[in-house]
Amino acid sequence: MEQRNGRIIRQGNGFDKVNVFNYVTENTFDAYMMNIIVTKQKFISQLMSGKTPARTCEDVDEMVLNYSEMQALATGDPRIKEKIELDGEVSRLRTLESEHYNNKYKLEDVLVQRKAELKTQEKRLVLAKSDKEFAEKQSEEFSVKLNGKTYTERTEAADVLAKEIQRCIVKHDEIKLGEYKGFEITLSPPTSLTASFATINLKRDGGLNYRTNVEFISNLGDLTRMENIVKIGIDKEITNCENTIARDKSDIEQATKTLTQPFEFADELAEKTARLEQLNAELDCGRNEEVFISEDNDKEEKPPELNQDKHTPKHPKR
Repeated sequence: MEQRNGRIIRQGNGFDKVNVFNYVTENTFDAYMMNIIVTKQKFISQLMSGKTPARTCEDVDEMVLNYSEMQALATGDPRIKEKIELDGEVSRLRTLESEHYNNKYKLEDVLVQRKAELKTQEKRLVLAKSDKEFAEKQSEEFSVKLNGKTYTERTEAADVLAKEIQRCIVKHDEIKLGEYKGFEITLSPPTSLTASFATINLKRDGGLNYRTNVEFISNLGDLTRMENIVKIGIDKEITNCENTIARDKSDIEQATKTLTQPFEFADELAEKTARLEQLNAELDCGRNEEVFISEDNDKEEKPPELNQDKHTPKHPKR
């Protein structure tokens, strides 16, 4: 239809207005073919608009009619129209049913992942809160141990930290540097050989590992970043854990609720499937017509064999 109309409504047409007429002849295959066009147009419109609630669309090819369907359609039997409509509806509902169960299977996987993540985050939250209590018990006075020596001046400690950061980046080796407020300090090199930063890790026995990236730019700035791990980083970890736990619990609750819901159109599908089976039985449709050819017909009749003793003439002896 679109291709045919496109030959009329196109750029360069000399007529300002054109009329397009679509004719359908009663009691012919026109209605059947028009139904296929309508079904295809619905599919295309859903795909182009994106307004369909379904996640998948299935193309519709020309359906094949058997002899009984052709006879019913040619005689104008209204049941054949109902059957064609039911074929499309049942196919659509079965697609939705399949999608419903596929989504359930996906939700089951999500449910397993969320439960595992929830368990992990709850453990991290306990450890993070324990790290915070430990850090709050430490002295507020600045003190850091680097390479076995304790520094109480930030400027001096920053210079030593900067040299160690440079050494870590150049040699691309992990360095156990010292201790800050009861947390062990470790410098980790970047994964890329061309990167110009290192990672400061702070971790105490039985606690979480907190990290921040530092660059060889500002000595005091890198030292401040390390201090902020204890001042700010632990609180951020606690907040992240709490938010993740709340999200996981919400997802688990929603997924569990969705998994218990039956297929929304189950009754409609059962009703229309039963009606379609009834129509198929009445119209003698839904099964292939078979033609049986007797193998006996293929055999050529052979003349009866003659008894040589009775029917074959005997030649006189000479």
